[in-house]
Order: sequence, then structure tokens, then C-alpha cells
Amino acid sequence: MFGNTFGNFSNTTKIASELAAACNPGDLLVLELSLYDEITEEFLDALDMSYNIQPFKDYLGSPLRESNIDISHDEVKLRIENRDEILRQAKLGKVPKEIEVAGYYVPESNVRVGAITLPRGHERKIYTSKRFRRDYVIELMEANGFKFENEFSKGNATSFILLKYV
Repeated sequence: MFGNTFGNFSNTTKIASELAAACNPGDLLVLELSLYDEITEEFLDALDMSYNIQPFKDYLGSPLRESNIDISHDEVKLRIENRDEILRQAKLGKVPKEIEVAGYYVPESNVRVGAITLPRGHERKIYTSKRFRRDYVIELMEANGFKFENEFSKGNATSFILLKYV
């Protein structure tokens, strides 16, 4: 599963179980994931900055533009969900198992879409992605019958995890 596809699902426990159900003993699975081991304010700031760039915002708005909704990159807002709580917990030594980055369409004026009017300033979630604590992913997959084989880092927190279904 490449492109951090695993991070796009809301229920990773269910996805891990469904992946296991589709495997036969000896099957290999490669997960491309964004991983972390610890949380710091600097880490969260860098993560925030990596998403809040114009080309990415333009990319997220492209399906809306294809539906004839005039959207600017300024109307796409990205944020780390529950950032303050994540940081508070991390300072107590409790590193969360996952961090969700969400993108929202926040129209600067009322927008008519068919029979619906999206009011100015009202948030509509258009994107979600997760980063995972390294040991959580391995524990989750091992609990579903996979054995950790290896990890390859691509840099910038992206890793490939090789698992074997046993």
C-alpha cells in the first residue's frame, strides 16, 4: 500500500484486520507510511508547514474546481487535529498512536452548489491523512498475524515497512 494509503482510512484497526483476511501465509505486504517516534512542538510545526503550501492546497481544491466551484488556495485550510491536546499529552510522556492532518474548504463567501448553499466561513472537510507512531503500527499488524520483516526509510519521515503474513 503506497502513497500513505493506510493513513487515509478512519479505522486503521479494521483495515489491518481486512488486510490480514485477504492474505495467505507467506504473503508479503509493504506499507508506505509517515511515522514518528516522539512528539515535540518543533515536529508539529514542521508537519503543519509541510502541508500548508500553495501547490498542495491547489491540489486539494482541484476536485471542487472540476465541479465548477470557484475555490482559491486561500479557502483551503489544513491543520493538525487536536494539536494542543497532542502536545499536552506528549509533554506528559504519552505519545499518541496517530496524528490526523485534516483539510477543510472554508468559503470566503456564500457558495451555491446545486440546491445547497455553503455558507461563508463554514468548514467542510475535504481531506484527511494520518501519521503513525512507529511501534503502534508494528504492534497493530503483528496482532493481525503479520510479522515485521524490515523497515526502509525514504527520508522526511516516510518509511516502507515490510511485513510477512504468517
